[in-house]
Amino acid sequence: MDGRTSTMMEAARAWRPSPPTLILLGLIAYLWVRPPAEVSDENRIAPPWHVALTEVRVLTSEAREGRVVLVDFRATGCPYCRKEKPVIERFWPDHRDPGFEVVSISVDDLADRIAACTTRVSVS
Repeated sequence: MDGRTSTMMEAARAWRPSPPTLILLGLIAYLWVRPPAEVSDENRIAPPWHVALTEVRVLTSEAREGRVVLVDFRATGCPYCRKEKPVIERFWPDHRDPGFEVVSISVDDLADRIAACTTRVSVS
């Protein structure tokens, strides 16, 4: 071993992380390996619901009766939502004929922000 390698190894052995550093590293490790959101195995009909659309219409569960509806809650700034959207867009065309529908509900309060996002990305 040359002098430089042994110096680096000695520095690595001498490094003692502070408690806040250990907590931060533990938090990063937890968030990295934690399981995804839980999915329920329940097979029951959802309670009635209604959603106000940006076009001043109301979408109700009664209007979707008899169909399988994926209710997708999203936000315009959510990175997980942006990753999930292309997967849903690929899945939906193959399953829409038998009665499968996707209803995406934005949790953003501003209608102009929602409209800007839907024009920036393709929405079916």
